[in-house]
Formats: sequence, C-alpha cells, structure tokens
Amino acid sequence: MDRNNEVLGNDIPRLYLTRLDFPQSDEVEIKAGDVALGAWCFPQFKLHRLNDYSNELVGQYVQGDSNEMDSANLAVANAFELLMPMLAKSLNDYHSSDWSERFWKITVGYWFRQYLDVLYERYQVILAAQKTGSRFHSSVTPTDEYWVANDTDGFSVGLFSDRLNHQLFSQIGQKQGCFETFDFVNLDNADDSAQGRKKSSKTLRKVVFNISSFLVRFNRIILVRSYFQKGLIFKLSLRFASVPLLGTPSIDCAGIPVNRARRNKLTLDVPSGATNFEQLAGDLVAQNIPKVFVEGYSDLMKMSQRLLPKRAKLFVTANAFAAQEVYKVWAGLGVEQGHASHVILQHGANYGHSKVMSEEEFETTSTDYYLSTGWRDSARPSIKSIAASAFLGGIAGYEKNSPNSIDAGQILWVLCSLPRYQYTQWSAAQGPGFINYLDDQCGFVNALAETSRSKLKCRPYHYDYGWGDLYYFKDKCGAFPIDTELKPLRQGISAAKVVVFTYESTSMMESMAMNIPTVCYWNPEKWAWRSEAQGLLKQLKDAGIYHESGPSAAVHLNALMQSGELMKWWCSEKVQAARLAYCAQYAATDDNAYKKWVWFFKDLLGWKDGLPA
Repeated sequence: MDRNNEVLGNDIPRLYLTRLDFPQSDEVEIKAGDVALGAWCFPQFKLHRLNDYSNELVGQYVQGDSNEMDSANLAVANAFELLMPMLAKSLNDYHSSDWSERFWKITVGYWFRQYLDVLYERYQVILAAQKTGSRFHSSVTPTDEYWVANDTDGFSVGLFSDRLNHQLFSQIGQKQGCFETFDFVNLDNADDSAQGRKKSSKTLRKVVFNISSFLVRFNRIILVRSYFQKGLIFKLSLRFASVPLLGTPSIDCAGIPVNRARRNKLTLDVPSGATNFEQLAGDLVAQNIPKVFVEGYSDLMKMSQRLLPKRAKLFVTANAFAAQEVYKVWAGLGVEQGHASHVILQHGANYGHSKVMSEEEFETTSTDYYLSTGWRDSARPSIKSIAASAFLGGIAGYEKNSPNSIDAGQILWVLCSLPRYQYTQWSAAQGPGFINYLDDQCGFVNALAETSRSKLKCRPYHYDYGWGDLYYFKDKCGAFPIDTELKPLRQGISAAKVVVFTYESTSMMESMAMNIPTVCYWNPEKWAWRSEAQGLLKQLKDAGIYHESGPSAAVHLNALMQSGELMKWWCSEKVQAARLAYCAQYAATDDNAYKKWVWFFKDLLGWKDGLPA
C-alpha cells in the first residue's frame, strides 16, 4: 500500500474499527452518520452505558446465538480441513522440506485453527457492515506496518489487542471492498503489552529451559506442563527414570525482520470451488503467520534437533502443544518417525459438553490419545479417561469426600473475564456478548438479601481485559468485599461456606470434587451445552446447583441462608446424586491416580513387569 495514494473521504460516513481510531473522550464529537464496528471500540466509561450510545454502533455481527455459533464452527472446521493440507504443502515448498501433513498439523495447526476461528468472526463483522448498504471511510493499518507475531503464543495474546484486530479488520475490509475511501491509522499509541500473561524474566526462562531440555535427552517419557501435583510428577519421574521437563526454550524472533517480499511466495493453492471465506483465509495467511514458522523456522529446527530427546516414546502435555514451538517439533518428529505417541491431557473446563469448542476439536484430532477428566465419546476412541489430574490432583476420590462447609465462612463469588474480541470458536459470552455476563452478575448481587450480601466475598478474575469489570459492578451494585490477595483459589474454596460460580471453570470442578456446597449460574444460550450433556445440566438444575440467571441463584441462596438449611440441602440425596454425576463426567478425581498413570504409560511404552519389552 502506497502512503502517497491516501484518499480522504470527509463527506462519507466514517466506520471506526477499534479503539485505535475511535475517539476515547467525549470531548471529541462523533459526527452524525459515523458508526463503530463493534462495542470493542468504546472506552470503558461507554461500555458501562452501552444503551446510551446505540446510535454509534453499526448492526454488528456477534457470535452469541447458539445456531450462529454452530454455523460458524462448521464453516471454520470445513475451512481447516480444506486448507490445512495446502498450508502444509506451501510450507514444505517454502522451506524445501518434505514433512507430512501430520507433522505440520502438530507444529503449526493450533495457530492455523485459531487464525481461522477469529478471521471468520472478523469476516462476518465486516459483512454485517456491508449489509447496511452504506459505503464508509475508515482508517486502516498500513501494509508496511502489519504486525507479525513472533510465535503462536504471541499471536494468541495479540488477539486481545486493538493493534492486531485493527489489522485483521483492515485486511478483510479492503479485500471485500468495504471501504469507499480510507486513510491510515496512527499506531504510535497502540498498546502491545501481553495482556493475560504473567510477566517473567526471559533470560532466566531461557537458561532454565535450555538446561531442562538438555537433561531430558535420554527420557522415554517427556512430561511437560501437565499441571500434575509435584508429588505425582516426582513419583512418575522416579518410576520411569525420566527427568521432569520444566519447559522448552523459545526461539527469539523479535530481532528477525519480516521478509514481506519473500512471504508472497507462501501461497495456498485454494480451488475455485472454495467459499469466499476460504479464499480470503488462504490469501491472508502469508501476512499473518507467525515468524517462527517462516523467518525463524531455520532457528527453530536447529534448536529442536540439537535438544531432541531421541529415545522418547511418549510426549505428554496439557498445553505445550499450543504454546511451546520446540516441544511441538519434538512431538511432530517423534510421530513422523513412527517411534513416539503424542498425548494431550485435558486442560481446563468446558471440554466434553460445550456445544461448540474448537480447541477440543483440534486437540482430540491432532493427538494419538486425549485424556479427559471423565467424559468419553464413542465416536472418538482415542479419548480416554484415566484420572482427572491436571489441576485436580490432591483432592482424592470425588466419591469419597464428605460434604464440608465452614459455618463461619463467606459466600465466595467467583468471577470470569473475557477479552473484548472473540478469540476462539467456543460457546461462551465472548466479545460484545460479555456485557450480558456483566449485567447478569449485577442481577445476582442486587437480588441478594442483606443476610446473604453481608457474607459475600468477590473473587475477581486475575486480569481485566478492558471492560473495567469491578468498576462496572460498583457503578451498578454498590460496594462489596473483594479478595485482593488472590491466593490459590482452592484455599478460598476450602475456607468458604458456599462457593458461587458464574461460569464453569476448573475451580468449579475442584469445588464439586471436594464436596463443598456449590451454586453456579450462567445464561444457557450464551454458554450452551451440547445435546448429550443436557440431561446432566437438567439434573444439576433440578437439584438447585445450576441456575440460568444470577437473580435465580440469588433467590436460592437467600432461602438457604435465611433458613439455615444450607448443609441440609447440600447433603440431600438429590443434590449429592447430581454432584456425583457431574464429577463422574467432568471431575473424576482419583486417589489411585499414580497407579493408573503408571499402568497407562507402561501400556503405551510396551513394558512388561516395568522393563522395556
């Protein structure tokens, strides 16, 4: 794009794309006819009063409707199946390599699926703007200032930012011809901070992970980021004579320049019969694929080969398959050479019952074995349930834990937060739909009786993605106690009288397995469950554990607190039966986890009596 060809459209309505071009102060007046592409454009003080600014919003597409989400997920799944082999071939051609499609699916597939997930949603947003019949003037991202992530995790974090989203909207809008005229957005003040990621010393991590990767080169099992308890990791390491892997070093691509001219050769041969979205996705891959797969690929392969644990038969992780490029190459090479299995452990909640969850689709189809927290799928025999251990260790068997409540404890109210932009295909209140979630929380607090509210303690999410969540609640609900220490949530659960979850999370799984009085609520349309899980959800609802709204949960809590019959309710046969059914499916903790993992690993290794076959 030549900056000398900028065209100004002063008489054409302006379409604002993100906070980068939308006025962040009321001192700047929005002209009549100008509109924002979505609520993500607004500053926090406007997010708290969205109804007052409805004239500034274009009729944007929001993936909140369950049927829309089904349709979107099907379109993206089809695109992934069509384009992944083409991306594999293109990368092989680009690097003069001959890796299989499976190798590339393990190494670059997670990024590619997420890229398609978000690109489809951004594409539908632009289409919705076009369907208004208006022609717009917009400020787009200059081609020579396109941001390219260093690696997969950098791209995932970038999706929370205005910079990357402005770029995607710009790319799609120009391809679709959505803009009558355009100028260029000023990126000087773009916030490139790693939202949602803890800060850590890159130098220390590099040293520690290099040493750790060197020490595991004789391991038969590579177990990393499993989120097992330390005791279980230690015992398994002794049993299989394997040094624990703390992490793999990252490839430093920050100083590697993007070779835009050569990237033009990274083309996908998309057939003429493909959908418009599939063609668009193929056209934009070269502009957005992280540097580690292009300019940094040579360094990635050299480091991976140098540290490769050549004796490894099993690669086991809960999330290194997504964020650790060296680990992904290791697993890809092991599978490519036919001597190793790729194993993914369930990491987090919602797997097995969310109506749409693209991460589950990718994880279960890219691995040899997927180990769930209890649920199974007869159509996918690779999904197995051994013992719910990732983040759920140390709880003992869920069926053996007695009901427990601290009478002097508080009502621990556990909150969620999600980015202003949709970031994956998942049945949840993402993007602008998160306002619905915030309003439901206000409904919960405002419906609490004084006896209940006096015991309320809010556990905020560990990161505010730009909504100003706590300010939103204070504005609409008044003040209430907030847990500012943010110690491990299990400690808070153990000390609570009752725990209230506003979304399904790993912590809810912990609370149910620990047999702590638990109440939960969420909008069943925004956080839809798949058909085969509806029976369980109804059982939880009939027992009074699950509610479809905050006010409904508050009324239930008020009755329990005023009557003093919280434990009578929780210990009732109906409630305990629902708890056990939930845990069996989604929180199947086991006090024999060590023995079960030993059995599973020995079976995959082909060991007999603990010795190599």
